[in-house]
Amino acid sequence: MPAPHYWVGIDEAGYGPNLGPLVVTAVVARGSSRRPDMWADLPFVRRVGDYAPDHFCVDDSKRVMARHDGPSLMESACAALADSLLTEAAPGSARPFGRSPNWCGFGPNVEGGPELLRWAQPGTKPIEWLDARPPSLKRRRFVCRRWRAVAARIELIGPERFNLLLDRTGNKSEVNGLAFLELVAWLRTIVPPGAKVHVTTDRHGGRHFYGALLAQAFPGLWIDKIDETPALSRYRIDDGNAAFEISFLVQADASDGLVALASMVAKLMRERWMHVFNAWFARRMPDLRPTAGYPVDAKRFLDDVRHVIRSEGIEIETIWRRK
Repeated sequence: MPAPHYWVGIDEAGYGPNLGPLVVTAVVARGSSRRPDMWADLPFVRRVGDYAPDHFCVDDSKRVMARHDGPSLMESACAALADSLLTEAAPGSARPFGRSPNWCGFGPNVEGGPELLRWAQPGTKPIEWLDARPPSLKRRRFVCRRWRAVAARIELIGPERFNLLLDRTGNKSEVNGLAFLELVAWLRTIVPPGAKVHVTTDRHGGRHFYGALLAQAFPGLWIDKIDETPALSRYRIDDGNAAFEISFLVQADASDGLVALASMVAKLMRERWMHVFNAWFARRMPDLRPTAGYPVDAKRFLDDVRHVIRSEGIEIETIWRRK
């Protein structure tokens, strides 16, 4: 019997902002030795450039969000992914949530992580996930004859934890790397014996060399360097249970549909997180203009809310990421 192949796309949202979390997401598909082609294999999925109604839009989240309907397009695709996990999920990945879609399939951080609780209204869920799919797409799943989505995971690093990790590592690229390592550790627990696991992710801060990072994920194991070029860094590791091929690819979210879908999940998670954060301050300053958390506007927002920060006794390290 041929070895099962697992194809994994990993991407992040929130690498650059001063406010809000860094979110890193993995999307996992099981299939054959042929790499899944999101846009060729699924006739109801299109990129931003040729999107049409009654299709899912899957692309780099920045391109999707540039559209006026970007948030609803992201939510529609993410809801379909969540439903896809209901049919056949990796062990421990999805638990029935009592309603559809099964957002719980994205792991424990689907509610925004412990740092978000301080900003949520008492007695409410920190994050409410909605389902924006039109009726024509309700039955569509990320499943085809060659492959199917079987698992997903959100790793979230809030501002306070981000600063603590920054003190430990010295730069934010290393913090991003730690979230990546958490996802690799999770992957090692869900793939069956003999699996071949193909992981594709974007470059971390423009780095070319990842052997030292992968040595943390696979301590004591041989890291086989295949490529280390300006466009691609690729490595192979056999951990005794499964064989991993891990590729760090420039603009991976533009060429790999699973990476693009991971990018959209991460971006939507961050958008939901920032909505709760902004709402907390808006309840105290009704005329406050919300922020997405990126450097210039984040400074404006911080100046606007300084008196609230002082009156509420908020430590700046709990909201402001230093890099």
